[in-house]
Amino acid sequence: MALHQDHLDALLLEAKSLEEGREQDLETVTTANTSAPTDPDLQFASNGTASTITIPSSGIMDYQTVEAESLLSEASRRKSRRLVYLCGFCASLTSILLGYDVGVMSVARKYVDKELSLTSVQSEVVMGSLNLVAALGGLIAGKTADKFGRNRAIALACLIFLTGSACMTLAWNFRVLLLGRIVTGLGVGCGFVIAPVYIAEITPPEIRGRMVSLTDVCINVGIVLGSVVGFMCEQTIRSDDIKWRVMLGIGIVPPIVILSFLRSLPESPRWLLLQDRVPEARHVLKMITGRDQEAERELVAIEETIQMERDVTTDWSEVLCPRHRAILLPVLMGLGLGFFQQASGSEAAVYYSPQILAEAGVSSTAQQSLGNIAICTFKFAGEIIAMLSMDRVGRKPLFVVSALGSGCFLLLAGACFQLSLPPLLLISSLCLFMGFFSVGMGAITFVVASEIFPLPVRGKAMALAVFINRLLSGVVALTFLSLVDAATYANTFYLFAAFSFLSTVFYGWLLPETKGKSLEEISILFEKESAEHEAHARQPVP
Repeated sequence: MALHQDHLDALLLEAKSLEEGREQDLETVTTANTSAPTDPDLQFASNGTASTITIPSSGIMDYQTVEAESLLSEASRRKSRRLVYLCGFCASLTSILLGYDVGVMSVARKYVDKELSLTSVQSEVVMGSLNLVAALGGLIAGKTADKFGRNRAIALACLIFLTGSACMTLAWNFRVLLLGRIVTGLGVGCGFVIAPVYIAEITPPEIRGRMVSLTDVCINVGIVLGSVVGFMCEQTIRSDDIKWRVMLGIGIVPPIVILSFLRSLPESPRWLLLQDRVPEARHVLKMITGRDQEAERELVAIEETIQMERDVTTDWSEVLCPRHRAILLPVLMGLGLGFFQQASGSEAAVYYSPQILAEAGVSSTAQQSLGNIAICTFKFAGEIIAMLSMDRVGRKPLFVVSALGSGCFLLLAGACFQLSLPPLLLISSLCLFMGFFSVGMGAITFVVASEIFPLPVRGKAMALAVFINRLLSGVVALTFLSLVDAATYANTFYLFAAFSFLSTVFYGWLLPETKGKSLEEISILFEKESAEHEAHARQPVP
């Protein structure tokens, strides 16, 4: 029965005045029983095989009331889901900071080298320093997020990045530029840790995968944006000194946008419960679920998980040297996730793509920049595919396909240099490498990392995983030019391919599947495995 929206309030008021114990809320019921109903108020008709019971007007009003309440509940749920999407989008914007730097520096590097008279080593230091410092920023972020909350830690990351971007834009020599890169790296590292944790803690399981993957999608949005901005500055600004300063200066826009939205975002309910702020956590859960009963169930589940895990110490010693197997396993898996993502060399393929293409025979600066945009676009397309499919297909299949595909096209890229194949084939292999990389290793790494860590150590463990990830990323960026000088481009790509193939063992056999599981269910999974392992260890040896 259709119900107009303007009748909802009147129906709900009338529903409150109805007596308790009225007849069951049914409009028509078809039954195989030919016996007459016992209630004399009900109309009965029979065709010999089935009976139709028509309820009186009070039953119709019950039906209307239930429908009204259902519509209101659905409207509330849609509103809560919009809030979850807003939280995920705003938190994910922190990742644009890293992506934009990667994309724009791949274009700006040659102008920075020229205008500031940088040596080859200084250029490598400038490129790699941000990610090396981001590793330390990640460690700071973990402690900050656990102590002061996810929102305040995000705000701190934005303020640090703003300071670093201004310093880089105004740099007049290598030292000032390096200082700006160091400060920016701290901001990038903070945002890289906090955003996935915050999103994972505030989204329901059925959409958590694609919501957390927004952080990686935004990295690639930033990469594409940086490469496009770099290309446009090359084509429209005549002064080389102004070109790179404009490129870097535009990087202050995303943190300003984030800070403007941050005040309207709720704090993580799991963090609030860790601080024993139960009323606030209940309020946030009602906001993000849209249903009081669901919020209460989630509140109880989180409290039970916290209570189960509070007998485990949560200082850094428990993360670095875990005594409890339920923490040791996720920490080791998180370190593996952080390592293998960067061991494939994806960062070098983006940072140095113009130089790689120039070495392969692409001489035009405009063509190098367009090739860089194509590589970044394929990387972005892979992220979109992963975001749309990971909650249906699962994490592990995408990881395995990603690692195998990346290894194959890295081999092809190495063969292009070894056999002097056409530059177009190299561009194609790099584009497909980045596409396959993003489908799994790029998009899902920190989705799974944010899911597997137990709540009491989640911030610190996530920081450690980001530390390893950014540290290796910085090493790759810092040593790539020296590595190709020592081992050639072909052998460097073969080395990256070997790590990609090796990672399939880790993804296929060691990682658990987390699709569709709540964070509490994942924690219980490790707790059960730990209990079974301890029980098996206590059994006497025959």
